[in-house]
Amino acid sequence: MSWRRSGWRRSGWRRSGWKRAGWKRAGWKRAGVMALVLVGSPSGCEVSTILPAEGPLVGEWSWVEATGGIAGVTITPASTGQTIVLRFDDERVELVRNDELERTVEYRAVTKPDGSGLELTYDGPLLTGFESQTASLPEEDVLILTDPCCDGYEYRFESVP
Repeated sequence: MSWRRSGWRRSGWRRSGWKRAGWKRAGWKRAGVMALVLVGSPSGCEVSTILPAEGPLVGEWSWVEATGGIAGVTITPASTGQTIVLRFDDERVELVRNDELERTVEYRAVTKPDGSGLELTYDGPLLTGFESQTASLPEEDVLILTDPCCDGYEYRFESVP
């Protein structure tokens, strides 16, 4: 059946004023409901904490292993022939690979709303192509950095005394 025989053109929304006006009224109702939902939602009221300069990340961290990728592999300094050290200060992190400074980026650490770790945002990619990672400290001398993607890696670092 062609569009001419279906009557769409004769009774479609282009010629029918009441359908067009009804759509506009429905659109305003939807917008009003969405505004109420967004204003009243608890996620709009969550407060995150920016860590002070002497936060738990400040110091030197040595890479131990990374697990992930699309194949779910585990890589280590021994398997890759690379050593990685991260040096966090109050606002920057340095990436040292094989005893050579590779890059320095500024970062911001914000406590996750559920308190389970930190959201790190970098002003450029640090370890991989991502400009953000999740950090957790399961033990005092262990740092876990997790990429934000399902095929990303989870990096395990240990504190350098």
